[in-house]
Amino acid sequence: MNKKKIAVFPLDEATIPYIKYNLIDQYDVVAGYTNDKGSCLEKEVILENGRLVIKNINQCKYEEFDIMWLVNSEEVFVLEDDILPVIEQAAYNKKDICMSISLNKNIMLKCQEICDRNNVAFTRITEDDQINFGLTEKLLKVSTPIIFVLGIYEHTSKLDTLLYLHKAAKVAGYRPYSILTKTNDFGLRDCHGFPKFMLNDGVNDKRKVLLFNHFVRKLEIEKKPDLIFVGIPGEIISINKEHFGNFSIMPYLVSNAISCDYAVLKLFNDFYTKEFAEKMRNYCSQKYSIEIDSFVVSETLLDVANADKRPTLQYYYSNEKHKDLDDMYYFGYVDGNGRNLQQHMLDTLQGYGNYNSI
Repeated sequence: MNKKKIAVFPLDEATIPYIKYNLIDQYDVVAGYTNDKGSCLEKEVILENGRLVIKNINQCKYEEFDIMWLVNSEEVFVLEDDILPVIEQAAYNKKDICMSISLNKNIMLKCQEICDRNNVAFTRITEDDQINFGLTEKLLKVSTPIIFVLGIYEHTSKLDTLLYLHKAAKVAGYRPYSILTKTNDFGLRDCHGFPKFMLNDGVNDKRKVLLFNHFVRKLEIEKKPDLIFVGIPGEIISINKEHFGNFSIMPYLVSNAISCDYAVLKLFNDFYTKEFAEKMRNYCSQKYSIEIDSFVVSETLLDVANADKRPTLQYYYSNEKHKDLDDMYYFGYVDGNGRNLQQHMLDTLQGYGNYNSI
């Protein structure tokens, strides 16, 4: 069966992992676009079966794809100025529209009207976070091994690591299910976006802990996975008094709702020592009751020297490993001794005796 071809807009660092690990198995991603606002313009993405260069939407080649897929972005795109014109042009060129972006009623009606006028399909990707059984004042037991992916701060590519391990587990013959750090923009069958109730200010923290626990238990019952991966949004520590993120609330809530059997901590691209790892292990153990099993260095560089001089943090990207990085840290998912992260995870879980080999 021939897969339909899709183009993705706006493609950014947060969305690239979906394409990089070829997890959108029901479609072929043939193009990725952004506009002049996008930080990934002209970025090359290495795929399993080739490469993709992110181009400006003004250079869009409509003859190459069947569906224009619009996704959530961590960058600033305005619906009326940036998204609607893309829908208008794609629909005019007889391309179906698939939308993962949250829309208000007026914008949704505009999108539908554009598609109806051009006689193309308009599809929205949504997920149900509802807990269908009665919520009790009790934490339910979850027996499936759970893997946490946390970040020392935001922009440490947690989703990339989550999907790397998810794909590795699937290739190894296991049935993984992942709770992502963001929305499930492509409706992946064995993934779920981070539940919206955890980000709802109208839900108190106690209820969030109970809801998340019951949510994971519900997934365990319905999906029957061998492994559950949980990507935790936010940070575990503040940068300084000006840049504190969300006060590390999310790791605290998640770790109270469920415990994990393996934990990965993502770091900025820099050099780290064994002593630093030990401090982070003690910190996470004492504050969150999370035992960190592996430290993975991302490609994101944080401009620490100017962090206290700017209202916003400045990030850069480099795929070069720091020459003074200790061998215990993973970079590119391989440590200094040539061992890969996925095998370390599987070996560790099997060593606990609560993980069934296939």
